[in-house]
Amino acid sequence: MEPDVKTLLPSRQKIEKVLGRRVDKLPPFPLVALRLLEITRDDSKSSADIAKVVEADPSIAAKTLRIVNSAAYGALRQISSIKHAVVLLGALEIRSIALGVTLFETMVKPGGHGAFDAVLFWKHAIANGALCRAMAEALAYPDPEEAYVAGLLHDIGKAIIDTYGKVDYGDFLREAADSGSMIEAESRILGLRHDDTGAYFCNAWKMPERLIGAILLHHRRFRHLKATADEALLIAIVSLADFITWNQGIGSFDGAQRPVLNPDVEGIIDIGRLDLQKLMARMDREIQSTAEYYGFSFPSMENFRESLLRANIELGRENARQQHAQGSLKRELQTITRLRRSVTQPHRSLDPRRIIRDTLASIQQSFRFDRVMALKIGSDRHLLVDEALERKKAGSDLKAQRIELNSPDSGFVACLRERIPVLVDGRTDDERRALTRLGSRQLGIVPFSVGGKAVGLIAVDNTPSGRPVSPSDLSAVAIVANELGVALEKAHTFEEIKTRATRDGLTNIYNRASLDTFLAEAFIRARDEGHRLALVMLDVDHFKHLNDTFGHTAGDSILKLLAGILTKFSRPSQIVGRYGGEEFLCILHDTDLNGALSYAERIRAKVENLGRLLAKRFSGYTLTVSLGVAVYEEDVDSVKALVDRADQAMYRAKQSGRNRVVPYER
Repeated sequence: MEPDVKTLLPSRQKIEKVLGRRVDKLPPFPLVALRLLEITRDDSKSSADIAKVVEADPSIAAKTLRIVNSAAYGALRQISSIKHAVVLLGALEIRSIALGVTLFETMVKPGGHGAFDAVLFWKHAIANGALCRAMAEALAYPDPEEAYVAGLLHDIGKAIIDTYGKVDYGDFLREAADSGSMIEAESRILGLRHDDTGAYFCNAWKMPERLIGAILLHHRRFRHLKATADEALLIAIVSLADFITWNQGIGSFDGAQRPVLNPDVEGIIDIGRLDLQKLMARMDREIQSTAEYYGFSFPSMENFRESLLRANIELGRENARQQHAQGSLKRELQTITRLRRSVTQPHRSLDPRRIIRDTLASIQQSFRFDRVMALKIGSDRHLLVDEALERKKAGSDLKAQRIELNSPDSGFVACLRERIPVLVDGRTDDERRALTRLGSRQLGIVPFSVGGKAVGLIAVDNTPSGRPVSPSDLSAVAIVANELGVALEKAHTFEEIKTRATRDGLTNIYNRASLDTFLAEAFIRARDEGHRLALVMLDVDHFKHLNDTFGHTAGDSILKLLAGILTKFSRPSQIVGRYGGEEFLCILHDTDLNGALSYAERIRAKVENLGRLLAKRFSGYTLTVSLGVAVYEEDVDSVKALVDRADQAMYRAKQSGRNRVVPYER
C-alpha cells in the first residue's frame, strides 16, 4: 500500500498522551491469540499445530469445547478433545472459535472502568467478524479467515481506550451523545480515534499489514492510497460489514448512531450484486453458534425492524433539517443568460434555492415548456425532484418522487457521465419507471455542475400539450445550465467568504465583529421598542495554566469544545460568539434576569461535567468557566456600558472562587 500504512499510524507519544502511561507498560496481546494468528500464515504448519496451541491453554481449550458441543453445531456425540474438534469442524473454524474466546476472556471480559458495555461491544465484534467472513467467501477474497479476524478486531481500540485510557469510554459516550459523528467526537474529547488506537497496537503486536490497514481505514477514504486489489477489498469488506451490523441494531454501544457508509466501498464492491439475504442468514447462523457460550442473544427480526424504522425516522429528520437550512444572502448575482430572446435575467440574491427557482422560471418563460424541474443528485445513487414549475400548478407532489440510477444504459446516467443533453423516452426499465413516476411521456434532461462536479439535472417536458421536446431547445437549455452552475459556484464562494468574515476561524462561532453588529441591533430594539435583552460573558478558568502545561494545541481544543457546548445548548435566537482570547459572549433576546441566570447555570454545569471527563486527559487541570450576567435597564446608555456590566459580573465570579454564575449588581 502506497504510502506505507504504517506511516499513517499515530505516534507513540500521542498514544501515551491519551492513555496516560507508557506503551511498554501495557499488557501484551494474548500469546495464545498471537500464536493462532501466526500459525495460519505459516504454510509449514498443520492442523495438528493449531490443536497444540489451543490445548496448551486448558482454560481456553475447555471453553472452545463448550462452544463446539453446543446445540448450534449439532454434534451427534460429545466432542471430547480439540484434535477431534479439528477433524470434525476444520482447523480454521476451531482457530476462529478459540481466537474469539481468547480475546473475550483476556481483553474484553475484564472490562475497563465499568461504564462501557463489554457485552454490546463483543456482540458487534462477533457479528462483524462473521459477516466479514461470509462476504470474503462471496467476493473471492483469498483469505476469509483473515477477513474474520479483521472484523473481530476492527473496534479493538475502543476496548483499549476504555481499559487503559485516561477517559472512560463509557463516560465519553454519555458526553458525546447527540453530537453527530462519534469518530469526530473521539478526536475532540479523547484526543485520539479508536481506529487509530486499534491499528497502532495491532502494528505493535506485529499483525499482518493488510489487517492493520483494514482496522485503520475502515472509517476513512482509502482509494487514493493505491492499495492492492486484495488490500482495498479487505478494507471495503470490514467497512461494509460495520455499516450493515449497525443498521441491524448490533452496534458496539447503545445509543442513537447513524451509520455512514464509506464512499470508497462502492468503488470496490458492487453491493447491488451481493446476495444480502444469504449473507445475513450465514451471519445469523455463525453468531448464534457462539451466543450460548457468551450468554447473550442477538436482535430478533422485530428488533431489526425497529432499528431500521428509527434509522429512517432520523434520516427523515436530517433531510428536513437540510432542506430548511438555507440562509438568506444580500449580494447581487451576475445575470443568467436567457437564450432564444437574448434577454438576461438579473438575480438579487445569492440564495441557491432562489437561483434555481429563478432559472427554472426563466427557462419556462423563454421556451414555453409545460414543466421544468431541477433534479438533485442524492447521496445513494438516486435523483430527487428538488424544484418544479408547471404552467397550471406548482407540482409540489413531485417532491416525493425518486429516480434510481441503477442501469448504466439509462439516459440519466449517460447525461451525468457524458455531460450532454439527453432525450429520455423509455428505452430502458429505469427510464420507463422514471417517466411513470414523473407523469411524463418524454423528458429532456441537461446536467449542471458546480466546481466541475455534476450536482443535478434540469428536466423539461411537454406531456400535457403533446409537443415533442426539441433537441435544439435542449442545446440552448444546456447554455443556461452552464450559467446556473456558474451562479451556484459564485453563491457557494460568497457563502464561504461570508462565513470567514463573520465566524471565528478556530471555533467556527461568531467572531467579535459579528457580535458587535448583533449587539448594536439588539440594543436599539431594547432601547427603542422595549424588548428584553440579556448578556452572558464567559471566561475559561486558569486558561493560562492549561496553555503553559499542555501547550496551545490543548488550549485550542478546549476552546473548540466550549464553542460546541454553547452552540448545542443555545436556542437559535440566542447568539453566541468568541469575544476574544478565552472569552465568549452570549446575546439572549427577549430574556429577563432569571432566564439569563438559568441559561448561564446550564452552560456552567455542562462545562463542569465535561471538565470532570477531561480531568484524566489533562492531569492537574480541571476545566471550569466563570460567567457574568447583565440585563438591559433604562440607565444603560450604550452597548459598551451593557458589555462592561457583564464583564464586571464575570470578574466578580472569578474573584468569588470561579466556576460560578454571578449577576451584575450596582
